[in-house]
Amino acid sequence: MKPIAEAPASAAHACLTQQQPVVLRGLAADWPCVKAASQGLDNCLRFWLEEANDEPVDAVLGHPREGRQFGFTLDATGFNFLHDRKPIAALLEQLWRYAQFPDPPALALQSAEIRRCMPGFEARHPMPWVPPGTAPRLWLSNRATVPAHFDASYNLAIVVAGRRRFTLFPPQAVPDLYFGPLEHAPTQAPTSMANVQAPDFERHPRLHAALAVATQAELAPGDAIYMPPLWVHSVESLDPVNGLVNCWWRPETAPGAGPDNPAAALWLATLALRRLPPEELANWRAVFEHFVFDAGADWSHIPAERRGMLGDLDAEAVRALRARIRGMVGE
Repeated sequence: MKPIAEAPASAAHACLTQQQPVVLRGLAADWPCVKAASQGLDNCLRFWLEEANDEPVDAVLGHPREGRQFGFTLDATGFNFLHDRKPIAALLEQLWRYAQFPDPPALALQSAEIRRCMPGFEARHPMPWVPPGTAPRLWLSNRATVPAHFDASYNLAIVVAGRRRFTLFPPQAVPDLYFGPLEHAPTQAPTSMANVQAPDFERHPRLHAALAVATQAELAPGDAIYMPPLWVHSVESLDPVNGLVNCWWRPETAPGAGPDNPAAALWLATLALRRLPPEELANWRAVFEHFVFDAGADWSHIPAERRGMLGDLDAEAVRALRARIRGMVGE
């Protein structure tokens, strides 16, 4: 498997606008949480304990016989983990106990809002590489694997404890990765039903094609990885305690209007178009290609002030269009 491209930490600002993933070694090497992790398990856990308040956070627990991967059951009717909400202190104590076992259950704190559960963290861990106001999130776990999935947002993920192995696939590999239903996934992100770390080629023969274009990198504390939207990624946490801080963001649709969520468009298009007759579906494909995907389409026949969403927008116009779209969707 080919390595993910790398760039020096000094190039972070330039990299975060590209549509290719990149590893940024040592980007956060000076962070206090990274330095605490270098001083052993107890110091690492003590750092997070002192930072956290009593706000409950989401956690998942999986049996080690499931290959330490949080995902679908083999019959695809459910998920192979339990969900819970606890204060971070309780989860840290559980991680410490599990670190004494040779093969403990897989435990992960997932996507905790740092501003709510660790309000002092950002002041000590500046993130000048991401857009102002971007909210960081915390992930803590023991040895566990997040299955292959993709996000609709730009993503900067910084390893702050333990080692994590990232396996990435370009968006073009999605048809070969056996994704589950959009509305029935282990998280809010569309998720593959295949295990890319231990592939079953009898059940999922197209994985051969996906793995042929996969790239991989192992990150140590202080290292970061940038992943553009739609790049599929699976993440393995390799040590008894692993930590990661990530930021998701999307550009504003117009200044002051905030971002829109392309995943919502995917859901609505799938609902509205998927069951149409093949001939009509092909016609909609042609219309979408013209209005949505052809970045060079010529709209000069429309006066600039009348182009609406085909032209430049301000915040007021975006809000009006969103209201119209909500009315079109209906009940």
